[in-house]
Amino acid sequence: MGRSSGASKDRERALDALRAIALVRVVLWHTYGNAAITYVIAAVPTMFFVTGSLFAKSAQRRPVAEVVRNRVRRIFVPLWAFSAVCLLAMSIAHRVDGTGATKVPWRGMWLWFIPLADPNGSPWEGGHLSAPLWFVRAMLWVLLAAPLLLTAARRRPALLLAGCVTAILALDLVGRHPSWNIAALPDLVWQSGDVALYAMFFTLGVLHRWGTFRHLRSPHLGGIALASAVLAAAWITTQPVPKHVVNNSHPAHLFVGLAWLAVALAALPSLERAAAMRPFEGAISLLSQRSFTIYLWHPVGIVISFVAIGRVGRLPLGYWSTALLLGTVAVTSLLVIIFGSIEDVASRKTIRWWPAPLHTRRYGWVPALAGLALMVVSLTSISVKRDTAGEIFAARQLTVPSQAPPKPKFDAPVVRVEGAVSPVQRTDLAPARIPVTNAALAPAASASMSTQLSEMYDAWIEHWGITGAEVGVTRPNQFLWQRASGVDGAGVSATLDTTFDIGSITKTFTAALLMQLVQEGVISLDEPLPVLRDVPSFPYAGKMTVRDLLYHRSGLVNYRDTAEFARDPFAVKTPAQAVMASAREPLKFAPGTDVAYTSTNFLLLGMLIEQRTGRSFDDNLRQRLLAPLGLEELVHLPSSPGAPNQATAGILTSTEDLLRWGAALYRDGRVVDAQSLKTMTTIDPVTGLGGGTFGYCPCTMTPDGQPVFTYVGHSGGTTILRYAAIEDLVITVNLSGSVWTPEMVQATADFFEMVRAIVRSHDAAALPAPTEPVTTEPSGPSEPEDPENAAPAEPDTAAVPAEGQPSDDL
Repeated sequence: MGRSSGASKDRERALDALRAIALVRVVLWHTYGNAAITYVIAAVPTMFFVTGSLFAKSAQRRPVAEVVRNRVRRIFVPLWAFSAVCLLAMSIAHRVDGTGATKVPWRGMWLWFIPLADPNGSPWEGGHLSAPLWFVRAMLWVLLAAPLLLTAARRRPALLLAGCVTAILALDLVGRHPSWNIAALPDLVWQSGDVALYAMFFTLGVLHRWGTFRHLRSPHLGGIALASAVLAAAWITTQPVPKHVVNNSHPAHLFVGLAWLAVALAALPSLERAAAMRPFEGAISLLSQRSFTIYLWHPVGIVISFVAIGRVGRLPLGYWSTALLLGTVAVTSLLVIIFGSIEDVASRKTIRWWPAPLHTRRYGWVPALAGLALMVVSLTSISVKRDTAGEIFAARQLTVPSQAPPKPKFDAPVVRVEGAVSPVQRTDLAPARIPVTNAALAPAASASMSTQLSEMYDAWIEHWGITGAEVGVTRPNQFLWQRASGVDGAGVSATLDTTFDIGSITKTFTAALLMQLVQEGVISLDEPLPVLRDVPSFPYAGKMTVRDLLYHRSGLVNYRDTAEFARDPFAVKTPAQAVMASAREPLKFAPGTDVAYTSTNFLLLGMLIEQRTGRSFDDNLRQRLLAPLGLEELVHLPSSPGAPNQATAGILTSTEDLLRWGAALYRDGRVVDAQSLKTMTTIDPVTGLGGGTFGYCPCTMTPDGQPVFTYVGHSGGTTILRYAAIEDLVITVNLSGSVWTPEMVQATADFFEMVRAIVRSHDAAALPAPTEPVTTEPSGPSEPEDPENAAPAEPDTAAVPAEGQPSDDL
């Protein structure tokens, strides 16, 4: 980019500094994903402001249409190189793997090269390459609209800005209400919000170039910043901002962006002086002239560094964070050296491998060699095991939203003991079923038990290298223990008040709503699924029963496993679209003949609940469950692209409220009656699946083939809820990453068993001293069927069903 003389030169240097600062903030956000980073400097609004100012400068010397063509060319040429490399990588991966996990979505691949909408890649890349290209899509649309924006800015600037603000607020409201017809295209609504938001900051850049704001002094700008910050705080605290990320709400982004922009404009003199200093001059020049290359390729640097560090071994969080940042900088530097000159070709400039002042090039080979070494190590380590990258990402941050439980493994048959009871009916450890109050589940655990549980938790966290967790244990009305540490999935410090998405545990709420309607005679489990108004063309209406859906016996393919979802996950935006994606796949088996976990089943149950009650799923949830149980603070997220939620997922809650729900459902009979709970907790011994409930091992089998599960409950992407009836414990675990990786399956299983062991030891210590000698032989009028295999006096054997007790009491 050429520079003029005098004041103009200083002003251009300041704009370069603004863009460099914004770019650094973008890289930090993508590297760590910590929601708090999005509150520090509004990076994308700043980039569009700078783009608008430079566009207006060019438009003073050349026709606007020519400026648009030049800018689009400068975007497309580097983008095409990036997309070609990504396409090659995806094609090679599919050639090597050959499964649906690496299938290339050829039909939409053109969007990588002409991003009129957001492109999607193979499922294995998980959005790490394609997702950041939304910025390119937004920039392209704003540039195409630039002639109209400049004309409107000359004639009616105030009206143009007011129109942008109105559009931002209106589109946000529309996007929140899926019942509105336009919300059938939520991606279009969101992308339109992008255009409105960034067109406004582009226009502000244009107006700044024209001198519209030159009368504003620091006090004026300070007042604008303060007012915008107040509006941002008011919006963020009163309106939904998903995951507390500013970028996830256009109005929040607008107010935060205006606040930071006002601060930046007030600080321009200081930026001008700092940008002219030799220590900063080279870095600002490099970042500014390679900004688009850095934006395109830095996610590749993050992924390669992430995988390489994961292969080296587990590191403490601070060391891991530092290594990830250094690796990202090193690999991205190498990629900038390799691909950066394409920006010069696109701009029709002299090709330079390191476009910075000479004194900054002396040590330019250091990051290049470091990046090359790290890339070689990481690619070598990836080649050792094809899916290593996916495993490491899953362990650190990515989650599997919905999955069947581990298949049960039953120990050898155990002998009946006279007087033993089914876990769901055990009462001797909890003599009174007092309704749980809204204030608390129980008094705090005794000091000794709390200390033991806390010491166990700390050792467990360290042993498994868990970066963040919120856990809780209660025997309602007797004790409550909770702990939180590290950071949650959004990178925010985890506390006892942290709320998290419980994912598929939402299905326990759906099953409870269904069973309430069964109790009332509104729905019959054995009735054929009727034609549903939300999916009138669903081809299997009348061919499967409500019970088939509840017990996952429909044969439907999970919508997440369909070719349609693999091709374009974000095209599946509503429950109806998810159901029809499943309907277009062949059934796995004839309804009622087998069992296979499928979230689509519960989407259909949610539609049936809505149809029979005449109320939305959320209204039923609120009126029938949340309000009666004092759980009004639970939040149910609306459907969104790639996450239809509704009856299958999307509830946000805290550890204590999740414990309260588990106690009310599985223990206290406050949600459904005994027969309904029996129906929900009838567990298939092959798959561990029940009616909206999972069965968890350790598992035993009675001599006559009756299965005994230690726990009943459910699991979501990062969360597990279990009730251990023999100890009368409700236990929850929420991790910052997925609970479904093999490592975390074992880690969480260890945690649940250690909790039970600690509580059992305290129960044993609290028993009164015996007045007669105690033996390990079972008491009662009948002898064990096999005296040599008598059940030991451990709580696990008390979980065996009583004589004559049906096997489905679980």
